[in-house]
This record gives sequence, structure tokens and C-alpha cells, in this order.
Amino acid sequence: MVLDELSDMVCMKLENKGIEIINENAENVLVRVRAGEIWDDFVHFAVENNFSGIEALTMIPGTVGASPIQNIGAYGTEVSDTIENVRGFNIEQQRLETLSKTDCQFGYRISIFKGSLRGKFVIESVFFRLHKKSPIIPAYPLVSTTLTVVQAESPGESLLKQIRMSIKRIRSDKLPDPVKIPNVGSFFKNVFVDKQKYSELTKVFPDIPNFPGEQMYKIPTGWLIEQCGYKGYTLDGVSVYQKNALVLVNNSAEKTEVLLSLARNIQSGVEKKFGLQLEIEPEIIV
Repeated sequence: MVLDELSDMVCMKLENKGIEIINENAENVLVRVRAGEIWDDFVHFAVENNFSGIEALTMIPGTVGASPIQNIGAYGTEVSDTIENVRGFNIEQQRLETLSKTDCQFGYRISIFKGSLRGKFVIESVFFRLHKKSPIIPAYPLVSTTLTVVQAESPGESLLKQIRMSIKRIRSDKLPDPVKIPNVGSFFKNVFVDKQKYSELTKVFPDIPNFPGEQMYKIPTGWLIEQCGYKGYTLDGVSVYQKNALVLVNNSAEKTEVLLSLARNIQSGVEKKFGLQLEIEPEIIV
């Protein structure tokens, strides 16, 4: 996402294609994917070849080269779960480098490519370790209920394909097509709180949904926004999507500032009601 006024800059979009199996054994397979490949095309390739690990990331827009930068994720899966190495060109050092998973410093929707290597590293290809074992069904109620319907409709398909079909159905229903309705997907990151903060929240909001981890609780930001009355809200041509409060859509606005103004209103509302700060997810180019 870019601001209304930008300094002169050079932009480059890699179009290199290719999916190559480097090695495999009875349990897993190492795949090298060029940065210009469309992400969902790679997910399709994996599912068609019965390689599990990224099926929950179905229909996430963008390219393979972009996936480690954001550490894209959905339904409890992050792309870093399967990444083994990232290869690219270090602009400052003027050389090709291969970074390990540890080198990439992955976190929730973040990586070294948004940190110390921001704007300094051009990803050429990504190496993924995928599995041949039975896939893990995402532990989300909507996925479970949709999967039950899909399995009844397509009993002959593999579980891997059924999971992908379920995610497709969910995302098609809850997320607007960016080709038809301008949007950048989820506009805010989900919120993570410690056990003490979660306990405080449940005393005031006993129905607050959560996904507990070892030390932190993930609170769905879409729910927080909806509870503040912003779902479907419109400001100067920009709206909160009626089917998913995490998504902001552009109906007629001509300036980025209008979008950011609505975002700030939402952030202020959630902080006032819940005492939680929302962080914008998409990269803003200034």
C-alpha cells in the first residue's frame, strides 16, 4: 500500500517461474520455488502431488517471493512452518545469499525482510519442506463444519484436497475478490495478550473468543472491531467489509489518507473499549 505522495523510487517485480523438487524420501520433499510463482498456484501444485503443509494457506494472494517477507498465515498455519531456506540477492553486499529459517527471524506476520533487511534483499527463490503424511485439519470451528459438508459432497477426494476445497469456500464467502472490490486483505493483525490481560478481559467480556497458546492468547481482531460497531461502517468512500470486519474496502476514495483515517478511527475505538492496540498488517510504502 502506498501513500498519496511518494518520493521517486525504483520498483522491481520478479517474474521468474519454476517449481523444482530438490530431493525427497518416504516422509517429506524439499521443493525450490522461484519468487515469481503465484502463491496459490504453488499450493495447488502441492495438493495435487499430495504434499501437505501449506493447504491451509489456500487463496492467499501474492507471489511465493512475498510469502516469507510477511510470514503469511491462516487458520493456525504460517508459511515459516515449511520454509527451509530463502535465497536472494543482498543489495548492500552485492552477492547472492541463502538464509536459513533461523536467519529469517520469523515471527507473527514479520521477518528479517521487514526488519534489518528491509529494502536490502531481493528474494529469488524459496525452499519448502513439505510432508507426505496425512494433513492436519486446522483447529477452527468454521473449517471443521465446512469440511464436514465438503466431505459429504466429495467423498472420493483426498483429505488434503478436501481441506483446500473447504478453505476456498470459506475465503470466497468471507473475503472480497480484490479484482472486483479494491482491498488488501486483512488490514489489522490479530491481537496477542498474556494470561493476566486475558483474565482481565474475560471478566468484562466473558464471550470474548480466543485461541490459547503456551504463553499468549490470540484474540481475533475482527471480533473486536465488530463489537465496536464498525462492521459495515463507511467513511468517505471507504468501508469495513460487511462479511469480515478485518477487511477495509475502497468504494470510491481517491486518496490513501481516507483509508488511514478510517483505520485510525477503528484503532481508537478498540483501544477505548478493550484497552488493546491494533497494528496495521499491510506494508505501507512511504
